Amino acid sequence: WWPILATARPGCYPYQGKVCSTTGRSGTVEDLDGNQIPFISLYSTTYGEPAGIGGINCHHKPPNIFIPGLSKVRGEVPPESVNDKRYELSQVQRRLEREVRYSKRDAAMADATKDTALFKDAAKRVKATQDRLRGFVNKNGLTLFSEKTQIATYDRGVAARVKGVK
Repeated sequence: WWPILATARPGCYPYQGKVCSTTGRSGTVEDLDGNQIPFISLYSTTYGEPAGIGGINCHHKPPNIFIPGLSKVRGEVPPESVNDKRYELSQVQRRLEREVRYSKRDAAMADATKDTALFKDAAKRVKATQDRLRGFVNKNGLTLFSEKTQIATYDRGVAARVKGVK
């Protein structure tokens, strides 16, 4: 069993838990406990690539400071198969969140144009997509981030009218 932590995408996983140097050097350094820790140059990784460390939608924020003799490497890195499974689940969750946003956008547009038939269809889609997302999140032990399904034009008034649709 591995606790649910942030998941590294394929371009970042090989460098999880590694110490990287921003000076371009590599070698070994001593940690707080006197252990020899290898370090690599950040520039020999996927850093700077769109799908690499710090790339598009990457949540790694290099550099985390490692001070020789005072720092320790933090956390355990899950096996690649566990990471890959969690990454795949996160991508499905992102797709479902987009579907919820799209259905909310359609409901808000139908509400704004006062098209009741279109609004009724869109409201049913909002409920269905939200149910699919909640079901997926619950089934896989993930966390639901409601802020990722919000859109500006889908306010409380629209949400209340959606809930009223049977």
